[in-house]
Amino acid sequence: MTSSSDALLASLAALLAGVGEGIPLNLNVSLTPSERVQALEKQVAALSSELSTLQREYNRVEYLYFCESKINQRIQDYCAENHFRLPRSLYRDPS
Repeated sequence: MTSSSDALLASLAALLAGVGEGIPLNLNVSLTPSERVQALEKQVAALSSELSTLQREYNRVEYLYFCESKINQRIQDYCAENHFRLPRSLYRDPS
């Protein structure tokens, strides 16, 4: 330990020795986030924003797929009701 930390420790020990003997103890602590913590907070904010954007895009694509599936099902039902045979190639995976 350094002399300044020894002096601080001695002062705190003297102060704490009087606790409970009618001497009130007031303790104020201020913490300042380090640069590393601030950088990580910025990174979390950026990732949260990116996640929000991706979630909106995902919801949009999911909705478009839902709509396309419904339309395709209606077309198939209409064709079946009117005895129109769709080519089997339309049912295959295009890839």
